[in-house]
Amino acid sequence: MKLFIGSKEVDQPATPRFFNILDVDEHSLAPQELRVYQTESNTRSGNMRNWGFAWYADHLYAPNRTKGLVKYDRDLNVLANYLFPVAGHTPVEPGKSVRNAAQFDRPHQVACLGRKIYVCDSGHNLLKVFDPDTKTFRSIGFDPRKNWINSVNLIDDEINIVFHNHGWSDLVVLDTDLRPKYEKRRIGICAHHVWWMNGERWTCSSREGTLRAIDSDRVIQLGGYLRGVAIFDRYLIVGVSRERNSNSLDQLLPQPTTAHREISTSGLVFLDMKTLSVAGTIEFQDLANAANYRMPYIFEVRVVDVLDDALRVAEPLSFGNIERFLYLRRTLAGN
Repeated sequence: MKLFIGSKEVDQPATPRFFNILDVDEHSLAPQELRVYQTESNTRSGNMRNWGFAWYADHLYAPNRTKGLVKYDRDLNVLANYLFPVAGHTPVEPGKSVRNAAQFDRPHQVACLGRKIYVCDSGHNLLKVFDPDTKTFRSIGFDPRKNWINSVNLIDDEINIVFHNHGWSDLVVLDTDLRPKYEKRRIGICAHHVWWMNGERWTCSSREGTLRAIDSDRVIQLGGYLRGVAIFDRYLIVGVSRERNSNSLDQLLPQPTTAHREISTSGLVFLDMKTLSVAGTIEFQDLANAANYRMPYIFEVRVVDVLDDALRVAEPLSFGNIERFLYLRRTLAGN
C-alpha cells in the first residue's frame, strides 16, 4: 500500500512542511520506501495545508488564500478560480462574521464527498461547500462557541463536522442540504477526524492519545498526539505525533496520558478493525534517520490509489497525480 502523509519538522507555525509518500508491505506492514517532498508554503497564512486538496472528475481542487478554490487539470494547469463569499462582499449564511476578506484562513481538511467539495476553513470557522457541476457554492457559519472547524465526513447521509475548540471538542451533524440536525458535545480533547468503524462513529481525542467512540464509552489508548486517519483493507491507520508544546490554555485541560505508548516519538499505528488490537507499528524516527530529516508532527494520512474508507471520498488519491502536484506545487503558493 502507498500512504500519503503530511508532516512538519518543528511545532511552530512558520516551519517547513513536507509531503511524504510511504510504501508499506500489505502483509508484514513493514515500511519499504519513503519519498520526501518539501512544500513551498512555510507560513501560517494558510495558502495550502499539507492535506488541503481533493480530486474530483479528473481535476484537482485546492484552496488558495486570495484566489479562492482553484481548479487544475492533471498537469496542474489552472482552469478556473471559484470565489467564495467573504466579509465586506457577499454575506455568509448564518453564523459569526468573517474576520477578513481572505478567501481561506488556515484551511484544514478538504474532501470531495459525494458530488460536492467541502473545505474546513478553520481560521474563518466556516464550512465552505462547492458544487463542481453547477459551479455554485455556500459558506456555512456556526455558533461562535463552536471554534476551529477541522474535519468533515459523510456518514449515513449526514455531514459530520468536528470542532477542535482548542480544548473539549464537539461534533455538529447536518443533513445533506446543510441544515443542522443535532450535536454531540465533549467528544474528545483537541479532537481531529470522524469516521465509521465497527458499527459506530469514532474520533481522535488527539491530546489524550486515544481513539474514542462518539456514541458509546469505548476507548482505545495509543499514546502520543493522534492526528491523521486512513482505512486500508482491515486496518485503521493512525498517525502518532510527539505531544504538542504546552501553553497557558493547556493548563486548563486534562493532561495527556503517557503511561502507554505504541510509538516512542512519532509514526503509524495499524489497528485491526475486527479485534481493535494493534497489528503493527512504524517508527518514523528510523525512517527519518535514513532520510536525514525529522518528522515528529503528522497532520494527515491518506491511502493512495485505492478508495480510503476513513474518508468516504468520491475518488481515491492518485500517486501519478500527486507526484505532478508535488513537483509543480510552487504554482499553488502565493498571496
